[in-house]
Amino acid sequence: MEGCKPCATPLGIAKLDHIGGLLSDPKEYRSIVGALQYLTWTRPDLSFVVNQAVKCILRFLKGSVDQGIWFKKGSLQLTAFSDVDWAGCVFDR
Repeated sequence: MEGCKPCATPLGIAKLDHIGGLLSDPKEYRSIVGALQYLTWTRPDLSFVVNQAVKCILRFLKGSVDQGIWFKKGSLQLTAFSDVDWAGCVFDR
């Protein structure tokens, strides 16, 4: 994925279809997903898509390396926004 093109969003607008073959050795995939789950502590914009589209996330991270939340000692004020389509995906609604 080092030479991939970055993308603007972690998950595209295409619906997931869950068709395709299984990986012959899922260890690398599990390792990447595990690392991405730890990353969601500082990148909450990735929380939903971590287990949905690993390649899209890696491309998104390549284009947004300078983004994230920096935790410092003291009080924290966080404002978040969400645009949700709860029933749009037939696999996880």
